[in-house]
Amino acid sequence: MKIKESKNLKYDKKAKVLTDIDDYEALDFNPKVCVLENAVRMDDNLIFYFKNRTRAAIRARNYEGSREIDLIEKKLALLIGSSYEKILETEI
Repeated sequence: MKIKESKNLKYDKKAKVLTDIDDYEALDFNPKVCVLENAVRMDDNLIFYFKNRTRAAIRARNYEGSREIDLIEKKLALLIGSSYEKILETEI
C-alpha cells in the first residue's frame, strides 16, 4: 500500500511555505518540484522540509497510522533527495 492510499494517515496534498511566524499558507507548489532536504518526527507526525523552503506533513489518524509512520520513518534515509510526489507513492 502506498502512503497516499492509506486510510490511517492524513497528509498535506501540497507543500506549504512559511508566510509569517508559525503561519503556513498553502501555495500552489507542484509536488514534483519539492525535493526533500530533511524530515523530523514529532509524536505521530512526520514533517518534511524541502529545498525550495516549503514543508509538508503526514499525520497518523489512529494507532495503525502511528505504526505506518514508524515504517515511513525507517525509509527516510532513502527518501532524501526525492520529490514529495515520489514520497507519497512510497510503499509502506
